Amino acid sequence: MKKKIMIVIFIIIVLIGIINNLRIKEKPNQDKTQNHQQEEHKTINDIEIVDIDGKQTNYSFVYRNETYNATYITDNWQIIDSYKITNQNDITVICENLIEIHKIHGSDMISYRTAKDMAYEWLQHNIAYAILPDGNSFKQSAKDVDLDPRDQNKSLKEMYEDRTGKEFKIEDFLK
Repeated sequence: MKKKIMIVIFIIIVLIGIINNLRIKEKPNQDKTQNHQQEEHKTINDIEIVDIDGKQTNYSFVYRNETYNATYITDNWQIIDSYKITNQNDITVICENLIEIHKIHGSDMISYRTAKDMAYEWLQHNIAYAILPDGNSFKQSAKDVDLDPRDQNKSLKEMYEDRTGKEFKIEDFLK
């Protein structure tokens, strides 16, 4: 019974990811109310990312009174304990700020990633972290997001298959 419930929850989460992915791929043709809400959100939740050692590699930012660390190496931002930040709009604002500091190439290595597609990847990590049982080998890597070119616009299923070389099966994933 518990396994069936986990499968249903996973299917719902995957569907939410698919819907979010479709929204990310839409053209930025939004109405004025939506634009105003987004601008208001950015102003209210302005997140300052600070270079903590002056080497343009180690950064920190405060989100909801908790300090987070972000590390940049060429074409890769790693956010430690990213699973704790779950609000999609806030994640997008954080990604916009990261891009202002260091851009990340897209999977084609010509274009650059957008805040929305980086936020989508972050959310895939959060989904994995939320549904994986403690002790699962993937849970530890899902707690920190690595925003790099190879995972641009990939779903949780695609990331799993890319990492393991195996077809995604919920039973195997949740072991």
